[in-house]
Amino acid sequence: MTKKQNAKPARVLGGCLAFGLLTSAVFAAGVMPATATQVADAPIVGNKPAAAGDGAMSYAINLAADTNDAKYETVKGLITKAGGATTKDWPEIRTYFAQSKSNTFTSDFAKLAAENGIKLVSAGPTRQAAVSKREEIKLPEIKDPAKLNTPASTADNATGTNLDDAAQTPETAPDDSAAETDSQQTPADTQEAGDASGAETSGQQAVSELGILTEGVTPTVGTTASENDPMSDQLWGHKAIGALKAYDVKTYYAPVTVGVIDTGVDSDHPDLAPVVDKTLSVDCTVNGIPSQEDERWKPAQKEYHGTHVAGTIAAAQNGVGIQGVNPRAKIAAIRIYNGNFAMPEHAVCGFMWAGQKKLDVTNNSYYVDPWEFWVTNEPSQAAGYESVRRAVKWSQDQGVLHIAAAGNSANNLDQPMQDKSPGDIAGSKIRTFKQGDNPVLLPGGLPGVINVSAVSIPTLDADPETALLLRAYFSNYGKNSIDIAAPGVLILSTINHKDFKDPWTKISGTSMASPHVAAVASLIISTHPGISAKDTTGILLKHAKDQYSRLKEPRDNREFRGHGLVDALAAVTKDQPQPRLEKQAEYSTDDGATWQPATGQAILAPSGTKLKLRFKADHYVSRLVLLQDGKDLDSKSTDVRSSDGETLYVATDIIVGDKVEDHNYQVKAYGYNSDALADDDVTADFSYTVTPAAATPAPVTPIISADTAADGQQKPAKDSDKKLVSTGANGAVAPLLGGVFALLGAGALMLAARRRTKA
Repeated sequence: MTKKQNAKPARVLGGCLAFGLLTSAVFAAGVMPATATQVADAPIVGNKPAAAGDGAMSYAINLAADTNDAKYETVKGLITKAGGATTKDWPEIRTYFAQSKSNTFTSDFAKLAAENGIKLVSAGPTRQAAVSKREEIKLPEIKDPAKLNTPASTADNATGTNLDDAAQTPETAPDDSAAETDSQQTPADTQEAGDASGAETSGQQAVSELGILTEGVTPTVGTTASENDPMSDQLWGHKAIGALKAYDVKTYYAPVTVGVIDTGVDSDHPDLAPVVDKTLSVDCTVNGIPSQEDERWKPAQKEYHGTHVAGTIAAAQNGVGIQGVNPRAKIAAIRIYNGNFAMPEHAVCGFMWAGQKKLDVTNNSYYVDPWEFWVTNEPSQAAGYESVRRAVKWSQDQGVLHIAAAGNSANNLDQPMQDKSPGDIAGSKIRTFKQGDNPVLLPGGLPGVINVSAVSIPTLDADPETALLLRAYFSNYGKNSIDIAAPGVLILSTINHKDFKDPWTKISGTSMASPHVAAVASLIISTHPGISAKDTTGILLKHAKDQYSRLKEPRDNREFRGHGLVDALAAVTKDQPQPRLEKQAEYSTDDGATWQPATGQAILAPSGTKLKLRFKADHYVSRLVLLQDGKDLDSKSTDVRSSDGETLYVATDIIVGDKVEDHNYQVKAYGYNSDALADDDVTADFSYTVTPAAATPAPVTPIISADTAADGQQKPAKDSDKKLVSTGANGAVAPLLGGVFALLGAGALMLAARRRTKA
């Protein structure tokens, strides 16, 4: 197993999770967690870690959700009194971020909060090293030497430890593909120099250190005669999930935007310039404060990760390079990385931005630093964890669906045993989790977040559309933790066009799997305007279940399949929105001047009357056809394609005869989707019986009042007992009750409407 020397510990999951087992509640000297201080109502309070030295530390402060506005506003003053300064606050989730150099900042703040009747849930550091110079703000001077630590390692000089290289071959890592025969080599076995085929588990810099990206990839032009972009033939992942076929499906696609929460996106890349929405893009890398100034959401030099993710999602179908799984989508670049780390305040900014801007989906191919797994009840981690949890939940409440990479540590997410954390200081050691620690991967382990494992094609020459796919050897797994699987090995996509020789290259990792799923989710949302995140998830997982057999059963109990393989083609052909076909027809006896619903009532019209009968469809209807005995009586169509659609009517005329007549019809409502595989068309059968007024028997004597004369003779009926009704526009009159009994006695048939619908 190879090692990377001095690899910087970025936590992007395209490879950001260290390959190898993870671990401990016991830390090495100088890496001890913050200590807990108990105050009223037992909030979890973690003070400044020794690793921060005398530098400024960043903190998260989470108030009770029911904190009123007045008390919420007083917190800024209490932060100052405790020796700190506010960097950013989020009133929507009752969370503050602050900086301080004081050792006892959080415990001092907790006491002040209790004295002022402010309920505190948690307060503690968001990292273990001091903030970098880039994020330092002006702070109150700490005059008490006892409140200052001695200098120690900071984020500026952290270099990490020797992390395991996830780009190893299967022979050195346990997975399903390791035991395959020589003729069944995996792509990792056969990778060529210049292909970024390994997961970057030691951070962004790991790939360039290996000479993978700096040399670039010389793309070959696809040989298929299709309208796809020239390099799209190399997109085995697209083929495996039917994405190239999905693009050709002609239907209505509503606008949809995917937020790429990552290292930034190169909006000048020829494949991304048409799809990046600059008005929705933001930088969150300075203390989690959202900024659109100077397009700072663009990546720093050689921060290629977010650009690669964005290309898989939505690279334009423009005759250049590749095309994304959903080239019609827009990208919002949400940059939370500056260098190697994305701390809670940065991630919170990203999620809050997504919620505020009502983005449809976000992709999260990283884990929140500095902990690979966050122990939710540990004082040095509880507040940072809680701030991210709140931001994710709030954005979900705004309708945003979050997709996340499961990580590249070949770890069992159902029961993580250990990790190497924190990553922002030099010399961090293995830590082992104890019972009750409840370690959580952020954000993939949070409720409602779709957690994605990575799969590999068995051999480079296998057919991606039919091959049995394997768990990528680096991918995390877990029966109860993985929601869905997607291609994540040797994924060709975009990288910064000015930083590298060739602006497309292949990279492996769950970071590359997650954007496949985010793009498919965007396809579902685009073809189902107004659909909820919950219903989108339901359709996404339902379609994956249909592809479950495409995934090879693990022989080592490392369950990675979740609900199954993500399916782009099904997203635009199955469970499509259908036209809404009215359950009953309407009829008119005055040549369409007025209409009445044909629902459980008799149409009594004189013989010879022209009766109009019409059928209605709306919502997602493109064409409506009325048939009788296979004959096309009427049809209407529209070119309108929108989430509101247009209402269509088809009608027929009936000349009322002298006898009762049955009329049977079939109505076909065609949806927006013209693909042969689409299931959006609706067919319904209608049967009506029309009774001419002339066929109605003469009225019987009206019912007499129950009162009788003294001689036993019935009293004459009062005028008020002779109730008549007018039916039809021609004013045919018949006694109501007498007519009913007469019709029943004569066996005359009322209008009957029976409907059977086939979707």
